[in-house]
Amino acid sequence: MKTSGKMAAGGTSVQELQNHSEQKALFINAYSASRQPVVYVIASKDQTFLHVASSSNLQTSIWERKVKAEQCQGMAFLVQDLVYFEAVADIRSAQKRVKEILNWPEKEIRELVESLNPNWDDLFHYF
Repeated sequence: MKTSGKMAAGGTSVQELQNHSEQKALFINAYSASRQPVVYVIASKDQTFLHVASSSNLQTSIWERKVKAEQCQGMAFLVQDLVYFEAVADIRSAQKRVKEILNWPEKEIRELVESLNPNWDDLFHYF
């Protein structure tokens, strides 16, 4: 694909915006069959910050966080990696499970992640 080198608002090249759009479309198509509510944990690259949340649309939630993290490079606390998720019956169950997990000590949350993902790999790549 030939690029013109034009810049969009914020100093982002038109090519970069097209790449983001193409990546998002591929990701959404790959995961569109599954819209089941989930509880998930995302972590900063250095694993010092964890975020526990629920979503009825995991691919959109994670995609938006990854795009935001890319736009704010150099901020170590930004959560970037999907390190754990579990499917639940409905969004209320997901919210209840999030509250339960948030009451755990950090050590137990880390053990939960490691029960599924001992290497703390970014599970986003599997969708």
